[in-house]
Amino acid sequence: MNLQKQRKKILNLLEKCDLNETSDLIKWLDSNNYFIAPASSNFHSAFIGGLAYHSLIVLDLIREKNKRYDLGLSEKNMIISSLLHDVCKLVPSKNGEHGRLSVYVLRKFIKLTLIEKLMIEYHMGPWSNHFKINQGPLIKYHPEILAFHTSDYEATVLIEMRGKK
Repeated sequence: MNLQKQRKKILNLLEKCDLNETSDLIKWLDSNNYFIAPASSNFHSAFIGGLAYHSLIVLDLIREKNKRYDLGLSEKNMIISSLLHDVCKLVPSKNGEHGRLSVYVLRKFIKLTLIEKLMIEYHMGPWSNHFKINQGPLIKYHPEILAFHTSDYEATVLIEMRGKK
């Protein structure tokens, strides 16, 4: 998908969540190169537009899991979490807690629901120190967190790093 089509698709999805091109968040995404940033420097989707590409794949996967496991996520929950979970990659930081940084950035612009916050904050799964500490109760009461983490991980390893779509 070319960059313009990918950008338009994402903007159309975000518009369903009451975010349009005039919103401060969209302006921030544009000014911080969300639509052209790579997803990583040398691993998955390390190309122009890779971050947006990765986020769209995560959205497809969490939609499948939401249906399969009857998780009860709304379309808005899935769009916000999937498309915005990695905004931390647009902010210079030496902090390894990517999910927390994404939540911090997003809270400046939009009100996240509890489940959106949790899915974004814990999307790194076992690669996040605070997930390791809290994973038992988190997954027991919010299996959506595990489904979201595995969607992100599957997108990275099974699709992007293997060149499959």
